[in-house]
Amino acid sequence: MAKLQRLQDMYFQYFSVSIRILNRANLSPLTVESNGNPRCLATRDACPDVCERYICKSFDTRSDGVLFSMCPFGLRSAIAPLGLAEEGRSSGETEYCLIVVDGSVHQPIGGSMSTTIEGNELRDKIEFEEKARLISSAFDLFLACCSEREGTGLKDSIHIDSDELGMLTKREQEILRLVCMGMSNRQVADELLISEHTVKLHVSKVLRKLNLSNRTQMAVYGMQALR
Repeated sequence: MAKLQRLQDMYFQYFSVSIRILNRANLSPLTVESNGNPRCLATRDACPDVCERYICKSFDTRSDGVLFSMCPFGLRSAIAPLGLAEEGRSSGETEYCLIVVDGSVHQPIGGSMSTTIEGNELRDKIEFEEKARLISSAFDLFLACCSEREGTGLKDSIHIDSDELGMLTKREQEILRLVCMGMSNRQVADELLISEHTVKLHVSKVLRKLNLSNRTQMAVYGMQALR
């Protein structure tokens, strides 16, 4: 559980958003909220039922993926079931959900929302959705890898060999860091201003040097080694 919390804290520091993970059954917290939005915290304390109804309703609104909307208190939010990366699992079978809240304050907008969002507002909306999808993807990878270890769950770990890690070049360590954030090869290429083919070559080299067999293991290795 401590590793999950460290991963969550790493993402809030990198993306400046509020993040928490809840048990879907009763909405009890699985992690301590990172970077709690002051307005969100205040309104949640004052009207907890409103927040809980909003979260529960989101489970019925969309069967999978990330749901983006304005919460009842005017904050841009994303809610996603966690565990979909595990083979054969549907949204209804997942145990946890991820909630990401934007740090900016927005007022609820009526039916003409699509025609009133302009300029910076549209840019902020797109950036927030990209961040939330990346965070959701990374947690899915983490939970799927833990699940593969036959019940050892979040307490398990991949052995970190300092000699192997030291064999990575500076560029390969950058690739490792971005992969463990859930980025695709295309997204890594855009971030580092290199070609997607070059990213694939670097990923293959990292896997070979660290004696790892797949991208999921590489992501979890990075979460532990680069924290």
